[in-house]
Amino acid sequence: MMFFGMVMFFLPIMALFSWIPIIGGIFSFICVVIALLLTSGFSLITISVAWIYFRPILGIMMLMGGLAVLVMSKVIYFA
Repeated sequence: MMFFGMVMFFLPIMALFSWIPIIGGIFSFICVVIALLLTSGFSLITISVAWIYFRPILGIMMLMGGLAVLVMSKVIYFA
């Protein structure tokens, strides 16, 4: 659900670029990939917060995995 929400967030921007023949398709694909990267990391972080209460070791491992997805995809930086 988070992925569909993020894609719908990018839809107005994608509609603006859809008027340009080649760039519109490439830009739409890039927006979908960015939405997939963002939502996969944020979903893992959200789920891990709930798991930390019940199974702390699994929750912390999931939290590190979600942060790793975001850092390795270069969406966020820790500077």
